[in-house]
Amino acid sequence: MPDRKPPSAASLLPAETLDAIARSSGLVARSSPRFNAQGFVLALLGSVSRGASSLNHIAIGLAGFAPRPMSRQAVAGRLSGRSSAFLAGVLSSAVARRHRRAFASLAASPFRRVLVEDSTVVPMFNGNADAFPNNGNGRTSTAGCKLDIVTDLLSGEAVAARFCPTREPDQKLAPDILEHCRAGDLVLRDMGYFCFHALHDIGSIGAYWMTRLPATGAPNTTSRLWCSPPRC
Repeated sequence: MPDRKPPSAASLLPAETLDAIARSSGLVARSSPRFNAQGFVLALLGSVSRGASSLNHIAIGLAGFAPRPMSRQAVAGRLSGRSSAFLAGVLSSAVARRHRRAFASLAASPFRRVLVEDSTVVPMFNGNADAFPNNGNGRTSTAGCKLDIVTDLLSGEAVAARFCPTREPDQKLAPDILEHCRAGDLVLRDMGYFCFHALHDIGSIGAYWMTRLPATGAPNTTSRLWCSPPRC
């Protein structure tokens, strides 16, 4: 996989914001000369950009942001549920910061939340193909996993984020939105999540949905855009 240019610090959140998220998520309990929240994010993103990084690479990336180096064992110790919560917080804050004008324009929305769900395949080093099989390229086994994200457009908050097998279709994931959907929400998803049972269940809890129809259409409908009926 060819190297891609890693993101710069200027493209992320301010350092003080990253520090605050690190503390609120529990990733950082007290200041350390070996660890820096901004360096941690950039080291992880740089590793993803290269596609074949190790804990040593992350430790080396961190070294440019902290006075003292961190061992690879210490880096491994930072990778836990707290680091996942930290990255989820970074994602929410980055989305809210980037799209704050759009979110402000939706402030008068009649909906409690506007939940947008989508997924993307995250490629991995091919050596992981046995544990994380991708769809392949016709020549060799490839590796990857699917990242499925639910975001609230009104607040910019990442409501849910999870990794799934790459070969698992979005349609199979469609009912899982019910874990996060509440009465008064509007759910927006593409045709990959089209599932009659899931749409029925979303409506049954008092939420709304909007979706485009598959090529086969839906019973008794002719419009390419299909919405949940209004409630009186």
